Amino acid sequence: MTTDEVAAYLDTSALVRMVECDVQSPSTRALNTGSPVAALCSSSRPPVGISSLTIIEFHNTLATMWRNNHPDCSEFDQDWVDRSQVKVMDLLASGRLTLRSSPTRAAEHALALITLATRNHGNGFRVWDAIHLIIAASWSHERGTPVELWTADKDFDRFVDLVPEFKHFVQIRYLSE
Repeated sequence: MTTDEVAAYLDTSALVRMVECDVQSPSTRALNTGSPVAALCSSSRPPVGISSLTIIEFHNTLATMWRNNHPDCSEFDQDWVDRSQVKVMDLLASGRLTLRSSPTRAAEHALALITLATRNHGNGFRVWDAIHLIIAASWSHERGTPVELWTADKDFDRFVDLVPEFKHFVQIRYLSE
């Protein structure tokens, strides 16, 4: 399907930044990076995709934040975790978020990309990030138009510069602080 609408794919960092705003005193970082994601998810904009990996990482990150005893994490309690999980599931149920599947052999391709990034270039790109990039590129191919990959992770840009072929399919939208 070809469309002029630019779809957005959210990696885990983008979803986490969105729910970090849902506390009494959100950090400046959360407001600067999470508010655009919340606006995207509540707009009538073209599709917003996530993957099962996004959901798994999201739940894991929330649990990690809940267990963190650092004073900056004091508002990330069980109630916040529950609200955050429900919020994302409601966005999926309403159709504002769509679940994108991983292409066949995504894990093997991700391992090859990580080897290239790490061994050959010393890049900090991680395997889960590679899978997000592969899913976004696959969705772009399916749609016939580039997909914006929303992330707070700076390593995406550096990696895509190493493998510029991804730029035909994925535009990195970095959520800057």
